[in-house]
Amino acid sequence: MTRVVFLLSPALHLLDLAGPAQVFSTAADDGLGYTLHYVAEQEDVPTAQGLPLRAATGWPPARRHRCPRTNCCRIWRPLP
Repeated sequence: MTRVVFLLSPALHLLDLAGPAQVFSTAADDGLGYTLHYVAEQEDVPTAQGLPLRAATGWPPARRHRCPRTNCCRIWRPLP
């Protein structure tokens, strides 16, 4: 499953988020294995259009990937 994480910043434009989120959401609905996450510094994120959004304040946990390259994963460290 591939994680797609959107980092929301204050004064973001709704269409800048909605378009890409819709593409990945539709792909996930079609069984392509995406999960969407929304992250910001604060839970409430004001937008340029005045509609506040709510997001998580922490990143989703990291997962080890399966890499065919030698020693690639040796530098990988889990998030605290």
